[in-house]
Amino acid sequence: MELGLCEEEARAVNEGFLLAKTAGRPMVTLKLASSLDGEIATGAGESKWITGELARRRAHLIRSQHDAVLVGSGTALADNPRLDVRLPGMEALAPLRVVLDGRCRVGEALDLVQRAGEQRTLILTGEGTQHPLAERPGLEVCGVAETEEGLAPAAVLAALARRGVTRVMIEGGAEVAATFLKADLVDRIRWFRAPKVIGGDGRAAVSGWGLAHLIDAPRFTRLRVERLEEDLLESLRRAR
Repeated sequence: MELGLCEEEARAVNEGFLLAKTAGRPMVTLKLASSLDGEIATGAGESKWITGELARRRAHLIRSQHDAVLVGSGTALADNPRLDVRLPGMEALAPLRVVLDGRCRVGEALDLVQRAGEQRTLILTGEGTQHPLAERPGLEVCGVAETEEGLAPAAVLAALARRGVTRVMIEGGAEVAATFLKADLVDRIRWFRAPKVIGGDGRAAVSGWGLAHLIDAPRFTRLRVERLEEDLLESLRRAR
């Protein structure tokens, strides 16, 4: 009898479950879609669409493989995203929609609120904060611990784990991405890159956090690179 066969493959498949049991948090995937120079929008805020149709369909497939999809209130207000799965026959796999809203900026007009009764939606705000949508039917509002920089990422993940989430995908924005990277809480990255250059006045995929020393940079191992028509999808895992 041989032990340890396909151990690495089994860990990858069950990574979210294992993290929930050992660390009390879900596995975190950071999804980015940028130009070659790492920009997610022009200086004027235009971002639709940086990548092509095939890349966007793949993004929906990846979304369907997670229990929850998370955005910050800035992305919610700027893009009014649906955060569902728009692939034929896979609509029922739409994940829990999570919005980080420590400043209570999310309002009634957003799709995330309007369709809260159709697709589970959770707003996370500061502990003890009276969010104006707390009594909105079909919408769950929960308070979590805060730091000087905003909602504590570890507390956000713990709140999701308590709701049975084992895999969460972060889809925006740049400051939310930076917060979880800084906290060393990103396990995987799925980075879509379009063959375009936006330039220095564009909006970076990760912002609001900088490093003085390269040795402090989070490191990832490249697993594969796929071509999706003109775009590339780079899959990475936290370096061990």
